[in-house]
Amino acid sequence: MRFFIYILLWVIPYQCLSQSFINKSQLNEAQKSTEPIVVEFWADWNDSNKCQFLGNLKDCRKYRICIEDFPDLAESYKIRVLPTIIIFNKTEEIKRYKGNLLFKLDIQKQDIQAIIDSIVISKYR
Repeated sequence: MRFFIYILLWVIPYQCLSQSFINKSQLNEAQKSTEPIVVEFWADWNDSNKCQFLGNLKDCRKYRICIEDFPDLAESYKIRVLPTIIIFNKTEEIKRYKGNLLFKLDIQKQDIQAIIDSIVISKYR
């Protein structure tokens, strides 16, 4: 039992625990929210490039969609490169970030947070 707890303590910090795994109907329901939505499209084989900083974003909802489990979502959003991050304001796509040839994202948390902040501020104008 103690060994199992040590494994959990080692694995949990590396997971995006504040992100939810969702399907198409849940994503459609989430887009009715007034909060900005950040969606990461990923696959199990590209697990080395988890966007762990997404869990630290503020004032938004964060979701992960595995394209292997939901290929219809990947098709409908035209996901061609992994990982891909899309920022939505309701159903409108605001910004899309795509991985490079090495399946890595060249973005910083501050870049995404700035876009989220601009969406939130624009609601109060």
